[in-house]
Amino acid sequence: MEGVSVFIPAYNEQQILKTNTLKLISYLRGLGRPFEAVIVDDASTDATRDISLELADDIREIKYIRCDVGPTYRGNLYQILPEAEYEIIAYLDADLSTPLRFLNPLITFLDGGYDIVVGSRHLSESRIERGVKRRMASDLFKHFMRLYFGSEIRDHECGFKAFKKEKLLPLLKEMEYDGVLPRKMFYDAELLLRAQIKDYLIKEMPISWRESEKSAVSLWDQLLLLPYALTLRFRL
Repeated sequence: MEGVSVFIPAYNEQQILKTNTLKLISYLRGLGRPFEAVIVDDASTDATRDISLELADDIREIKYIRCDVGPTYRGNLYQILPEAEYEIIAYLDADLSTPLRFLNPLITFLDGGYDIVVGSRHLSESRIERGVKRRMASDLFKHFMRLYFGSEIRDHECGFKAFKKEKLLPLLKEMEYDGVLPRKMFYDAELLLRAQIKDYLIKEMPISWRESEKSAVSLWDQLLLLPYALTLRFRL
């Protein structure tokens, strides 16, 4: 059974980080496969660093990596993912907006032959709790991706994904860019677009998802993506 590296991007998560990381460790131990949990600190300014170091000292499966530039949404995380120890790479939000019970199905689909598995909030079976503004922004982004890029993925942005490492690393290498037009929150979408071009086998699975009080994604955030997104079509 292949091992799994689970990455937890964290920015100022002192209130929930310890409790939720311990829940994750307990869950992963119950799966019966080798694992590591990697906290990726996106230049937090609160006690996230101290809490993470304490956890890493106490629990051998926990690793802590701090990025001194942030917050960058996915930018720092994607630079760290190649350091994964195991063959399956997953990441999830520190607030566990998607309950941990969905993590084993996410991983199991990779065992069954998929290259990428995406938790999708746009499937009819999914159970989602979020405000009207956030839902509108997400729906607009979904339609933009499908109409402008022809993407077959419904939910590009959900922070609950898993990958085969051998398939992920070439995508990350392709995504090295000079930074003239910042990706902002477009990392996940671009990754999935490039995966579709390569004909990777991608599975969208239904999940439960609850909007965090810290969630700040808005229609304005989506509009800020346009300069990068509009030019990406001609670079792919």
